[in-house]
Amino acid sequence: MGSVIAASATLDDLRYMRSTIARVREEKSRLYRTLRKLNMVRPLPSWANFVLVRVERGERDYFVHKLAERGIVVHRPAQPELEQFFRVSATTAEQTHALKVALIEAALPL
Repeated sequence: MGSVIAASATLDDLRYMRSTIARVREEKSRLYRTLRKLNMVRPLPSWANFVLVRVERGERDYFVHKLAERGIVVHRPAQPELEQFFRVSATTAEQTHALKVALIEAALPL
């Protein structure tokens, strides 16, 4: 029943839903381009609202820890084949900038 109510609410405000999708898509593209410019990580293209990022210089857990110290939470996939990856969601331009600054500062000692 809850899913029917949610679907109905979405259809009632389709304009808001479309603008939200466009905003998230735009920020994810910005996030991807920002990460591509850094030499310690390599983002992978994604259709989702997040970007999977491979740590190219250093260890994933080091960066995840340094980001957490700055209040930036990223997801660490548990699969062994993804041990050098983390996942970050597209949110706002300010948060994308904060992520970039935190990654650069964390990479300085490397």
